[in-house]
Amino acid sequence: MEKQLRSEYKLLLDANEMNFDPSTLTLDWGKIKEFNRYPDPTSIELRTAISDVLNQKRLNYDCENQYHPILPNQLIIGTGSDEILKLILESLTDKGSVVLSPTPSFSEYEKLTELVKGKLIKVPCNDLKVDIEGLINASKSFEARVIFLANPNNPTGQLMTKFEIEKLLLETDAYVVVDEAYAEFSEVTALCLLEKYEKLLITRTLSKAYGLASLRLGYLIASESIVSVLSDYKMTYNITGVSESIAIEVLKNTTYADQYIKGVKSLRKRAFSLLNELENIMAIPGEANFILIKIIGDQRYLQLKVAFETAGVKVRYFNSGNNGKVDESLNNCIRVTLTTEEEFMTVLGLMKGVLK
Repeated sequence: MEKQLRSEYKLLLDANEMNFDPSTLTLDWGKIKEFNRYPDPTSIELRTAISDVLNQKRLNYDCENQYHPILPNQLIIGTGSDEILKLILESLTDKGSVVLSPTPSFSEYEKLTELVKGKLIKVPCNDLKVDIEGLINASKSFEARVIFLANPNNPTGQLMTKFEIEKLLLETDAYVVVDEAYAEFSEVTALCLLEKYEKLLITRTLSKAYGLASLRLGYLIASESIVSVLSDYKMTYNITGVSESIAIEVLKNTTYADQYIKGVKSLRKRAFSLLNELENIMAIPGEANFILIKIIGDQRYLQLKVAFETAGVKVRYFNSGNNGKVDESLNNCIRVTLTTEEEFMTVLGLMKGVLK
């Protein structure tokens, strides 16, 4: 059977994308030009635009009293967060260096570590919650060079507090990379710890809360000294001028993103309430723009998968029986992107039909 293309599905709820297309905004498209010129290798305009947004949004987090404004020189722009994560490993590790990550977590950490010839050690979560003490002990035992933390974690949505992150910074010698791809949907950020800890690096993206996934733009926030080290490893023209120009224009007015984030938070609360009324499932509490749902029973999981595929609804499936790299704790789980109430109710209706 030929695999169905993503574009052929009616609802795309598998990759945690915004369902609003920012290209429909009123932008100054006249500035999207000069295709014959190479882009600015330093991306200073985009770095400035991002730092301005970060500093404007600082009131959204519980760190105002400790927050120091982010400067453009503390940022590096990459082709998605993936390039930034790889850049970190290339510049801060050597062949055979130990890298730690909780499991389950973002699968790209393993792939990227393999690419740079490092050794990834996975530290199991406790009931899907990141085991900070386990990471500390593993870091000491294996002399870890880098620790990856997705916060909120992907695919569980679980959130670590800034105090847990700070404990990891205090009690290990490793560089701590906090992947905040979904931070805008939570109430926690490690930004307020940057001034205090030289070995803290934070990665973010414009793909999720700002709906620019197709532009492939991610960024690093760290001390100027760390940025200086990583900059030596960055490709000169690693992002396109078109992507940069569009992002700058979009970031001039983030009202649409603010509304989306507010809507997701409201829907998330309602979705958990409705899911908890169903039998034979477990909705995992989280703070991202998705919900992880564990289906009780292999047969129900398979039936639900058929129902989703038949209805043209694409969600993310996890089954350790089909892929040895999937953490066993995710067996028979699905991850559903939160977009609008209408789309979520479609998912809920399909689940009710199978789980009745």
